[in-house]
Amino acid sequence: MDKAEKMYLDVLQSGEQEARSEARAQPVRSAYAAGLSASQLVNLYRNEGRLKDAEAIVRRVLEVQTATLGERHRAIVQTLTALADIYAEEANREPAKLADARATYERAIAMQEANMGADYPSVGDLLHRYADFLSQSNDPAKAAEVKARIASIEAHQPKTSK
Repeated sequence: MDKAEKMYLDVLQSGEQEARSEARAQPVRSAYAAGLSASQLVNLYRNEGRLKDAEAIVRRVLEVQTATLGERHRAIVQTLTALADIYAEEANREPAKLADARATYERAIAMQEANMGADYPSVGDLLHRYADFLSQSNDPAKAAEVKARIASIEAHQPKTSK
């Protein structure tokens, strides 16, 4: 374990402890859990090709967030998206991960729709990521379907002048 990895793990562990203790004190809202992120550690692992380690860390964050924030918090959508991205990357070596990536993207999209509404711009952002994944995983029919949905969402957004 190198110095950076140890530091990131220490920060993550501290954040987890704060999130759990804050959730016990204020069960309705936990700022630590909402802000809990391991993006630097995940990026370190990804850069080193340690996708299994990155996956384990994101799952750990997801577990803490779900336990402290509930199933539908917006922070969980972001964490699920990060997990889906990792699964998609792992699928290059392990094709079985395609199904995990797809299911996780769909879960994140469904949560975002439930939280914000089906035509909210951030749903479109998630759908863009999902469509890219589908294109890369050789599912052009589903990718086209998702892109049509993105176009529909974008058509409902107010036009802004530049």
